[in-house]
Formats: sequence, structure tokens, C-alpha cells
Amino acid sequence: MLVSVLSCHSQSVLADSATTQEARVQTSPFSYSVTPVPANVVSATIPLGTTSKPGGTGLRYLLVDRQISLLEERPRNFARLIVQPLDTQAVQKAAQLYVYFNPEYQKLELHSVRITRNGKTMDRTQQAKFELLQRETRLEQQQYDGEVSAVAILADIRVNDIIEFERSVVGENPIFKGRFAAMSPMRAPATSEHYSLRLV
Repeated sequence: MLVSVLSCHSQSVLADSATTQEARVQTSPFSYSVTPVPANVVSATIPLGTTSKPGGTGLRYLLVDRQISLLEERPRNFARLIVQPLDTQAVQKAAQLYVYFNPEYQKLELHSVRITRNGKTMDRTQQAKFELLQRETRLEQQQYDGEVSAVAILADIRVNDIIEFERSVVGENPIFKGRFAAMSPMRAPATSEHYSLRLV
């Protein structure tokens, strides 16, 4: 497993609103946007020759990439995940794309969903439809924290397909009054080949 952490303050130019294409998707009881990858995102590369152990999951994690940007009006938490199911039991798990966020002050942006099979890449962004799965509860405190699970289930996923998923959660809890706080592990799961964390 390789871990790369990059923290920098740059003057990256944000995408011009006139050239940014955004599509709104309404799936009751919430909506999300389909947008291009933000201009300040740096594409993480997968080093050649790295291998991972799928363990008991049967999933090979080629890349876990997280980038937090404070360059925009609201904080952006971008994530890119590339996984490969190695057996039939892992196919179902790989086909489920999850996002956790609080719709009261955050919005979900889907950037891309791609499937690579036998060297051919297929764009599944438009076919991936997110639905609210459940409302998360902090049972020990007997209160709702407002966070929800959104899930999209991909059709026709096969063993050895490579699934690439890019998304952003934009916004922050207003209780912080303009300050930003986030937690992120400095180590990736043992089954990840490459883990990248970037703050701008």
C-alpha cells in the first residue's frame, strides 16, 4: 500500500461558470447535481507495480483519493474511488456507490461513474441514480445527527470490472461559523493499493 499526503495553498483558477455544465437530478425526497470535476482537483495517479490483498472482501482497491478544498465559497470534499471485484460475492458490493452527507447544509455533486471492462471504458454517469437509503441516528445520544446515506446501484457489473467513482460533498455545518473542521485517516485500509489525501 502506498500513501501520499499533499497539503498546499495554491491559486488554482476555478472553472468559469459560463463553461461549467451542470445537470440537476431530482430523486424524491432530495436532489443532486451532475457536474464536471472541479478545476482545482489534481488527478491522482496509480503507481505501476503496486498490489493489494483483497482480504475477505474480494475487492481490490486500486485508488482511494480524497481532496478537501477551501478555495471556493463553501468547503468541498472531493473523493475518487477505483475498485475491482475479484469474485462474484464482491460484485454486489462494488456495484453499490455510497455517499454520506447532511442535506440540511450540504449538497451532493456527482462527477463521473466509469466502468472499464477488457480494456474498454464505459461512461455510466447518467445511468447512476442516487436515492436516499436511510437516516443515520446516533442511538447512544437518542438524537438525529441529520446525516443521510445516498446510494446508487449499478447494473451489469462483472468480476474484474474496474469501477471508478468521483463525487463531491459541498458545504459545512453552520455551527462552525465559517471555520472548517474535518477528520480524515492518515492511513488507508490494508486492502488499498494507493491512498491520497490533499488539502488546498
